[in-house]
Amino acid sequence: MLECSECIKKLDGLELSFEESVYVIAFDLVDEIREKGKEAVFSELSCRENMAENVQKVMEFLSDDSIYALRRALGGERNEGIEAEFATSEWNSFDRSLEWAIKNLRESCSLVTLAGGMLSRSKSSDGASEDRRLLSFNVEDLAMQVQQLMEEVRFYNERRDQALARIETLLSEIKERSDASKNLAVETMVDTLQDISADPIAKIHWPYRSLQVLRELELTDLENVIEYFSDFDNFVDSKKMTLWEWNVIVATLRREGLLSADKTVKVDLDTAVWDLFYSCSSSGGTVMRTKNCLCCGGISNVQELNTFFACGAREGWRRLQEIRNFGRVGLSFLVEEMRSWETNISPEACYPTGASALTTLDLPKSSLETLNAYRIETVGELIAVCEDSNRFRGLRYIDSEQYAIAVKQLRKYGFSLA
Repeated sequence: MLECSECIKKLDGLELSFEESVYVIAFDLVDEIREKGKEAVFSELSCRENMAENVQKVMEFLSDDSIYALRRALGGERNEGIEAEFATSEWNSFDRSLEWAIKNLRESCSLVTLAGGMLSRSKSSDGASEDRRLLSFNVEDLAMQVQQLMEEVRFYNERRDQALARIETLLSEIKERSDASKNLAVETMVDTLQDISADPIAKIHWPYRSLQVLRELELTDLENVIEYFSDFDNFVDSKKMTLWEWNVIVATLRREGLLSADKTVKVDLDTAVWDLFYSCSSSGGTVMRTKNCLCCGGISNVQELNTFFACGAREGWRRLQEIRNFGRVGLSFLVEEMRSWETNISPEACYPTGASALTTLDLPKSSLETLNAYRIETVGELIAVCEDSNRFRGLRYIDSEQYAIAVKQLRKYGFSLA
């Protein structure tokens, strides 16, 4: 309770209205206001518009006792009736109501409401950020450059293979000739050729995260990579690999013509659960129960199934088993069906840019829902709010938990933050 009293005391001498005081308490602006003045701070944070309306919305989160305690602590009139109830109540008091009010003002839901959509408005109203973001994430140019570079990689890989084969033939011919001079350093040439050919994985233009996954799995030979990702059981038995990571690597190998697409069922990320399992041989009861359970568990399409595994395969299977009535039979049936799926993932989704959807960062479903509620829809917008130092727009201030998750995933996928 001492902390609440000190919080209110800090406002002495600032000459704030009730609405202004709510903002100062929620975003801890006391020191800034004493240094710069309230007009400068509120103007800098662009929060004057709809201030009263936003405070009114936050008050809806509080009980009548908490609202009264907050208003009275901030200089409001005394209500003898409520004071009498505080005096006679065994479980409620003025101090407890005030503590509850201040605690609620600093919760993420209140901060977002007070921000009044500033998270979304920062995408267009902040001129400097918008100019920087356009320079960093020009959608058409980036997409065109990615496609051109991928074509160049394929072209030069083919030329590289041809050159290496020709070099090997010539070196073999040189070594067989009796008049070959030692000064030609044939052995050094052979060693150099072996070094050049030693990393066939590098011939493929891997997505940033995919290459990290291969290193974590210690797969250094292309044949081992193909063998590993040809067997879905390796994902089933894995611990930390996510379903999105698995599908992106498989999609990359198939795009390079290194994985066969025979005996597969093509599915898209937006393929609904009700459109799956039509070709399976299991009984109708098992199929219907699996579909119902997945839908009840919040999985309506293939993309949402991916998000179920965003914390790793082991956690994903555990969460599926927790769905009511799903059980081992449903899990075994789903695994068997997933073996045959060929998930269609576009190159743009495999190689995320600022214009890509948040789903390309392999975020958990709860994080996606929260960020969408904040009106953050693309990777570029997420980077912008993560880098924003504005108290009302910066994700680190609005929701520190989602900020930590976002930064971790952005860095995992090769994005650097200022």
